[in-house]
Amino acid sequence: MPPTTDLGPVATPPGDLTAKARIRTAALHLLASHGEAGASMRAIAAAAGVTVGLVVHHFSTKDALIRAVEGRIVEQFAEAIASAAVGSSSTDVVAARDAAVARMLATQPDVVSHLRRALLNGRRREGDLLERLAELTAQQVVELRAQGLASNRSSVATQVNVILVRQLGRLLLQPLVERVSQQFGESHSPELVVGLRGSRSAASSA
Repeated sequence: MPPTTDLGPVATPPGDLTAKARIRTAALHLLASHGEAGASMRAIAAAAGVTVGLVVHHFSTKDALIRAVEGRIVEQFAEAIASAAVGSSSTDVVAARDAAVARMLATQPDVVSHLRRALLNGRRREGDLLERLAELTAQQVVELRAQGLASNRSSVATQVNVILVRQLGRLLLQPLVERVSQQFGESHSPELVVGLRGSRSAASSA
């Protein structure tokens, strides 16, 4: 029987059915729906169908479990990027990688919800999700520079900002646009386009 929460069954990825994976999946679901305050070790254990002791055995602490959940999210970004078709130009690389990340996020509503919570809470924690995504993106920039597919005219930090704003900006802000549209009775919301001023030369960083 699949693990459940008060919001219904927790989806476990096919082929990822170990107790440790169930715990991680249940934790992501509760973090996405209730935030850290609503994702107690006891609630996570109940949702995963295991004992609290087993959660502690695998992850020691709640912070360690959250790090494991967010580590898996970073892995999903890396897998999406790796799945993108190899282009012959920086423009092709940008388009393919952005599309791959967008496809991944479209199938992972809990990842999207947790990203919104984690990136908008304003609290910085060493090794947190944003820091790890930035590190992953910086690695990609360095590799693409070495291949001649990314510009050297901007700093790595600028290129990382451009990529993350392009990939995540709409995801974070579109709910605001949709809520305002609904408030005024609009049946369709404008499509949000997000970018950084002065970032044209960095846009080829992929």
